Amino acid sequence: MPQLGPHISIPAEALLSRVLGLDPFEFKGWPEDVRKLSESIAAELFLVRYNPFIDPELVRKSVSRTLTLARPTLSGEYPQRLSRAVENFWLKQDADKEFKERFIEKMKEILPEHCIGLDPHTLVQSATDATDLRIELPIAVLFPETTDQIRAIVRLANEMQFGLIPRGGGTGATGGAIPALDRTAVLSLGRFKKNTQCRHPVDDPLCPGRGYHPGCHQGCREKRCAVHC
Repeated sequence: MPQLGPHISIPAEALLSRVLGLDPFEFKGWPEDVRKLSESIAAELFLVRYNPFIDPELVRKSVSRTLTLARPTLSGEYPQRLSRAVENFWLKQDADKEFKERFIEKMKEILPEHCIGLDPHTLVQSATDATDLRIELPIAVLFPETTDQIRAIVRLANEMQFGLIPRGGGTGATGGAIPALDRTAVLSLGRFKKNTQCRHPVDDPLCPGRGYHPGCHQGCREKRCAVHC
């Protein structure tokens, strides 16, 4: 199955551990044909996690067919190990799907539906920044409009144990706004309504935010005022 959609900024060797749970050091000792097969399967399976435009069932059938065709050419324990690794991937995928459904239900108690970004284009757009690194797809992009909503989101993150990545305009060049782990939501400040001036004068050199709190327009420098003021 050809790779579709945006590229993935993860080396093939790293995918083996990330997707199939294989030890990279042990993997180096495997026969070359088994290594190539494993890397191909890992890259295809990762599309399910990264590319929301892909139908998981199509990938499931494709990988199953690949393993079935390759099994007669594999020797020793490799067919069983690869099959078990693929099975574990789908078990985790099903568990993550169930987690996301619970996450969405809980989040609807905090945010209106138009503030919960779940469509594929929104997820892909928030999976990278100016670095163009692409590692993981967020489970959702959240657009809180009040400080109370932000507090509730953070409490839910602690309760459900999912990650939160704050995001402004997505123009950073350090990768700080990119989800690096699964079960991570992006917390976008794009619709944040709180736009009050701090107690420092705008021209006060001691005010890192130079007069504005996070959520303000472009005049807010690095959105750090809330920390220092």
